[in-house]
Amino acid sequence: MSENPAVYLVSGAADQKRFKADQLDMMPSATSHMLYRFRERYLEAARLLEIDNDVTKRLWKTKLDGYHGVNRLIKPYMVLADRYFDELYDPQIDYIYNADVQSDMQWSNYFYHELIPYLLKEDMVVRGALRSLQIIESYDPDSDMDHLCHEFSVMQMPSKAQKPKSFFADR
Repeated sequence: MSENPAVYLVSGAADQKRFKADQLDMMPSATSHMLYRFRERYLEAARLLEIDNDVTKRLWKTKLDGYHGVNRLIKPYMVLADRYFDELYDPQIDYIYNADVQSDMQWSNYFYHELIPYLLKEDMVVRGALRSLQIIESYDPDSDMDHLCHEFSVMQMPSKAQKPKSFFADR
């Protein structure tokens, strides 16, 4: 170990930059996944209630691959990514495990396996996202987007996704 604390500060800053870059690299697939899952959640509810109307038909026809509106989910995605970084990111995990793999896996695992299922439980989030994308009727998609971002900025992050326990926590 180096005796110079500046070495650790530079390393930590580099790790944080790499982590933020990993979050940005994941953005296209993550926003597409958000759209897909919100769409599926809405359609599942409509199927359960045996609703077959213009909205559900339009949702069924919505081509998800390359959907241009998914770019509108970048802002809410970044709100969630920033909150994770500020509240739950643990740079020490990289030193305990394989740093090349762990950094991007922290956010990816949290996003896909904990955060998205948590968001899908909130009807308002699903409707708000689809309205902001103008997939379902909206009087003001920009206002819907602002409201969604606000909700993401103040909501409680999933409780089971606390900071990963340190490898040395039990010692």
